[in-house]
Amino acid sequence: MEIITPIVVLSLISLILGILIVLADRFLADYGECKLIINDGAREYTVRGGSTILSYLSSNKIFIPSACGGKATCGLCKGRVLSDVGPVLPTERPFLDKEEFDNNTRLLCQVKVKKDTEILIPEEFFLVKEFRTTVEAITPLSHDTQMFRFKLEEPNEILFKPGQFVQFRIPKAGEERAYSIASSPNEKNIVELIVRLVPGGLCTTYMFNKLKVGDPIFLTGPYGDFYLREETDDPIICVAGGSGSAPIRSIINYLNEKKSERTIRSFYGGRTPKDIYLTEYYEGLAKILKDFKHIPAISEYTNVDEKSWTGERGLITEVIANHFEDLSEYEAYMCGPPIMIQKATELLIKLGINKDRVFFDEF
Repeated sequence: MEIITPIVVLSLISLILGILIVLADRFLADYGECKLIINDGAREYTVRGGSTILSYLSSNKIFIPSACGGKATCGLCKGRVLSDVGPVLPTERPFLDKEEFDNNTRLLCQVKVKKDTEILIPEEFFLVKEFRTTVEAITPLSHDTQMFRFKLEEPNEILFKPGQFVQFRIPKAGEERAYSIASSPNEKNIVELIVRLVPGGLCTTYMFNKLKVGDPIFLTGPYGDFYLREETDDPIICVAGGSGSAPIRSIINYLNEKKSERTIRSFYGGRTPKDIYLTEYYEGLAKILKDFKHIPAISEYTNVDEKSWTGERGLITEVIANHFEDLSEYEAYMCGPPIMIQKATELLIKLGINKDRVFFDEF
């Protein structure tokens, strides 16, 4: 007890000092009016210094992807900062490669404006819009996954490429989280999202426990460089796990509506039968699309009998390897956990796919 007490006291003192530093920086430091200069003066805003670049951009309706809500855990809100704003923070370093580090790329959620600051951001972010929507339907897909359908009110149409994502703004909390669009871009006044419940997750807990049909919700988007390439008619292999089925569904829906004749092989991996969903949906598409097949698989099957699961068994990479010996003519679209993406990419390259034709979005 004599040892524990000093440790507790020191921890409390450290916590209090940390809080005081944050409060002092926020309320006592007066940086006055600062200019935020964007893309060589294409846009310029006068702001009250002290907040992050990301927050100033958002308040001026310039929406930068930030799947973590500005907590420096997603690494998406990158931009080049041309002014001297201090060294790269430890929270930023894991997300910057050498080239980005050398050309002053920073996480805009971590850089505060304390004087006139000049930045460069991709022009495409100026095309991102904020959409006022209404929840039109909530459909359970599995024990922990639901589909949310939003009707766009203002603006009432969204233009996106199949595979891209939007950000969902949590009412009152003000934070946003990124979710891939599951609907087809041809359905311009609707956005569908497939969301898997994350225990303790701020946004998914809200969506599963509080969101109701008829609720107003704001979305921003579209974002992302993961999308269907249409320069060729080469065959496609799609690989997904968890809620990574959302952008794959968008891609396949779009190709179906185009009456595409491209060969499409879709693989979806779950741990147990209860994690598998949309199987009947894809079986229906297989009767319409000229050359489409969907192959779901489970990786934990020791106690699963033949009656409760008749599909493929094994890691999704093992299942793919059982179906193909040569994929050199294919291009790949994948979405899922990083380890799945890594292992699947290694396999696809081994089977002959050019690395430049492997497109993925990991979460």
